[in-house]
This record gives sequence, C-alpha cells and structure tokens, in this order.
Amino acid sequence: MQVKHNDMIVEAWQISDDTAPAVWVQDALQKGIVTWQSKADNQLRLHEPDSIGNCGDYLIKNGPAFKIVKAPEFTSDYQTLG
Repeated sequence: MQVKHNDMIVEAWQISDDTAPAVWVQDALQKGIVTWQSKADNQLRLHEPDSIGNCGDYLIKNGPAFKIVKAPEFTSDYQTLG
C-alpha cells in the first residue's frame, strides 16, 4: 500500500503470514534483501540496515531503500492513502 511519510509517498507492507505479499515484497524476498527470521513467528529480517520486524510491524520501501517500522511508530508517523 502507498502511505505518506512527511512529504514523501512510500510503499508499506504490514508483516503477516500473507502467502501472497505485494510484488515489491516478493521481489525483496527473492533478492535476499529481507528473509524470514522465523516464519513460525512471522519475524522478518532486513539485512541492510540489520533489523527484525514482528507480525504487525511494517516493511517500508522508499525507492531502493528499505526499513522496518514498529507498529506504534507507523500509526503515529505514516498516513494511509486512499
């Protein structure tokens, strides 16, 4: 989904057991940008910068850059579009 952060529009995906995540998330998984740290616990690992997101947190893509945002920070700092 697209969200607004400050004055920028970025892509966001809520970490879940969704077997068909957004295409850009599937691409990041295939390229090894992110991997499942613990599929059973829905923990996603981002390798650069090194961080772990839990189920309910968000993977953010801004151009070529990725980051994991905890759910409370996402709720307060990001605005869902549409």
